[in-house]
Amino acid sequence: METSRRTESSHAGLLCLILAALLSMPRAEAEADRWSNVERVIAFGDVHGAYDDLTQLLQTAGVVDAKLHWAAGKAHVVSTGDLIDRGPGSRQVLDLLMRLQTEAQSAGGMLHVTIGNHEALNLLGDLRYVTPAEFAAYQAEDPAVLPDTTHPPGFFGKRAAFARDGQYGRWLLGLPVAIIINDTLFMHGGPSAVLAGLSIEEINQRYRTALSNVVSMPDAGRLDAAHANPLLSDDGPNWYRGAALCNEASETDVLKPLMDGLGVKRVVIGHTVARNMRVASRFDGTVVKLDTGMNRAVYKGHPAALVLEHGDMRVMYAEGGPPAAVPREPLFVASSSLDDAAIVSILTNGTVTVSGPRGAGALDVVVEQDGRRVPAVFTQGPADAIRKNLAAYRLDRALRLGLVPATVKRDVNGQSGIVQARPEKWVTQADVEQKSLRQGGWCPLSTQFQLMYAFDALIGNAARTHERILYDNDWMLLLTGHEQAFGRGKTLPGHLRAPVLQLGPEMRRRLSMLNKAALAQAQALGDLLNDRELSAVLARRDLLLANPEVARSLHAVDVARDHAHGDVGR
Repeated sequence: METSRRTESSHAGLLCLILAALLSMPRAEAEADRWSNVERVIAFGDVHGAYDDLTQLLQTAGVVDAKLHWAAGKAHVVSTGDLIDRGPGSRQVLDLLMRLQTEAQSAGGMLHVTIGNHEALNLLGDLRYVTPAEFAAYQAEDPAVLPDTTHPPGFFGKRAAFARDGQYGRWLLGLPVAIIINDTLFMHGGPSAVLAGLSIEEINQRYRTALSNVVSMPDAGRLDAAHANPLLSDDGPNWYRGAALCNEASETDVLKPLMDGLGVKRVVIGHTVARNMRVASRFDGTVVKLDTGMNRAVYKGHPAALVLEHGDMRVMYAEGGPPAAVPREPLFVASSSLDDAAIVSILTNGTVTVSGPRGAGALDVVVEQDGRRVPAVFTQGPADAIRKNLAAYRLDRALRLGLVPATVKRDVNGQSGIVQARPEKWVTQADVEQKSLRQGGWCPLSTQFQLMYAFDALIGNAARTHERILYDNDWMLLLTGHEQAFGRGKTLPGHLRAPVLQLGPEMRRRLSMLNKAALAQAQALGDLLNDRELSAVLARRDLLLANPEVARSLHAVDVARDHAHGDVGR
């Protein structure tokens, strides 16, 4: 009995010492998910085993010295994940950052690593992106007698190192999936609806628990269990690409409530390589895309570091040069490599070559200028049809939707008409139905359809058919054929009078900013639409805004289902 009392007393004393130590810690030490009053933050993303590129970047940014020791003082440095896979130096990268974490804390700074999807894949045993050179780094840890010879040298050593109790597995399972420093959220993929209403502490606790539980399962069931868990699925925080790729007019409705709930003004993400391999922002600067293809051997990118200091945000590149402002990512429609302004210039000034017929009054063409090439369709038509198609394109851009491909007036083979950009590969809704194509992509079709409904209602378009709904290779929605739009009627088109419209807060905000003067000035719409047509647009806009709950009576799932089964436009 006395021994038991002494043990209890000893445990109680130890607990008091631990609590005292925690209470005496600085605030930042006690709250590993959120950090405040940090004067300088440096962030980088998606190393993918590019050890030499990483060390060059860290030296350029002043994070390490010539001998690769911590040189950033009290600064906080953040990796947004994906340290491994695809590059030969993955193990070197892990060793470097684990060492720098210790050195940073000794200097009064911090090195944070948020877990990426490739770290999670390795923990789960999904090694499809691991190169032979990465496996070879673990060859010394292979068992003396291999279980079999069908795996590459180092395979078993690597699996052991990434096990729950392995050298790297133990460290990776303890990493956060997201952190907040000052007013900025750092994470790998991006914030999705899966995280709605959660605090940063809850996000990390639930993610760690989910990943740890699945890693504890037998190998055979891990991947299926991961896909079934929302936090580890494609919509989870280290896979989701909505903030990087999806339409801002709908994705804002996902992003803004999450940011407001977490009390942040900015989100910095990796995972999705920036369009031109340069750091860029979206959503009026509130989302920063930091994956610039650091592994130059694979991506031909530009290793970059984001520097946040005294309220200012700059980007530095490994190749040198002064820190620069982060530019806004331009609009990309129907092309993943050429922005909208470039496509318009090419369509307007380039050489048109006819490649074949496209149907009555239409031709497949290619427009080229200065070595740049844009696939397009030329559609012959009267002046009124040309005018309305141009007006649809310009109103789309005035609302910053990006649904209508770039459209210009051109003469081809002596005929007047429009030349409209197309993706390199595309299908129509009619193709989807006739060929039973399986639709996918990172951006939900349901929200894209909602934007289409709103746009058609606004312009009074009663002629949306399956042939006038296109999809690019990533299943991004594109709208064509607007020669019957912009009637003078001030009611919604017949096929849109049913309660199928679901206007989100961001789309409502954009519509509410329209007035006759703004419409007349926007993208030179005043040269294309007369006063009665402009008034009709605003009258239809008022109908949309007057019924904010109109979609509540119809399930959004039913709308998406109807599209998938070809009921749209019938």
